[in-house]
Amino acid sequence: MDLRRRGDYGRARLAIDRALLTAEDAGHEFLIASVNATLTVQLMMQGDSEDGVALASDTIDMLRRYRGAADDPISYSVINGALNLYAAQAAARAGDVAEAEALLKVAAGTAAESGVDRERYCLIFGPTNMSIQKIGMYVDSQRPHDATREAARVNADQAGSVSRGCYHHLHLARAYGMLGNDDAVLDALMAARSIAPGFVRHDPLARDQVRDLIRRRRSPDERLRRLAKYMAVLD
Repeated sequence: MDLRRRGDYGRARLAIDRALLTAEDAGHEFLIASVNATLTVQLMMQGDSEDGVALASDTIDMLRRYRGAADDPISYSVINGALNLYAAQAAARAGDVAEAEALLKVAAGTAAESGVDRERYCLIFGPTNMSIQKIGMYVDSQRPHDATREAARVNADQAGSVSRGCYHHLHLARAYGMLGNDDAVLDALMAARSIAPGFVRHDPLARDQVRDLIRRRRSPDERLRRLAKYMAVLD
């Protein structure tokens, strides 16, 4: 995941493929499903969202048939919930609104049943994570007002993950950008940087937002200049 956050999609994909091969050799269904969930996100970020939806859907079907799932219901809930959520995100990116909403409904039901955010097999899933990812989906679907309303109900400190807390603010920055609120965009980007500087520095959408802010502001303030310099987007 660190490679992916730095924009090195080629090596990130290679690392995921190796992890999947190891999981398949071990015959460990939960581990296979977890790696496939990560691969779903990778495909979405590479622009192959439809392939991501297909992979996640096939993996969800595999988990339904896995007899060992009953022996570890919490792991099943976390992995199944994450797969449905990631598939919903990929469907939204692919422009399939109906599929995205159907998958999101399943994920929301799983999150409500769990009641808390949990981590299993390197995946985090629960109500807070559900809401943070939902904000991102609203932004992908060009629904910034829905995104900001959902964000108002979220305590990102409960996300259980530095990356989730960071992306909560990155999603908000994109939503505020759609609403034309440049000050709020900068506030959100600075909040994200305070949580995970490296994530923000290499996130392509965040970098585009900083460039846009600089173009729109004839005299960038000190905060924006510092952020642009840190992200190496100044000409």
